[in-house]
Amino acid sequence: MNDNEKVKVLLIEKDPGYRDFVKAILVEEVHNSIFELACVDSLEKGSYVVKNENFEIVLADVSEYDENDFQKFISFMKV
Repeated sequence: MNDNEKVKVLLIEKDPGYRDFVKAILVEEVHNSIFELACVDSLEKGSYVVKNENFEIVLADVSEYDENDFQKFISFMKV
């Protein structure tokens, strides 16, 4: 990684307030942050984004999903 490259992070989170909170911590509050944050509000959208972009880190709150959604998450992680 070059000095000017950012670590690409994907956040999958339904709650817009929590997305803003994570963005503030990882990107806005840190001078010269090393993170570039992308946010989506569902596993389906996350799966689509991951198929089209490369991310070093994926953060997801799986506690919000039922068993069927959790299986989608497992499939998503195999992408």
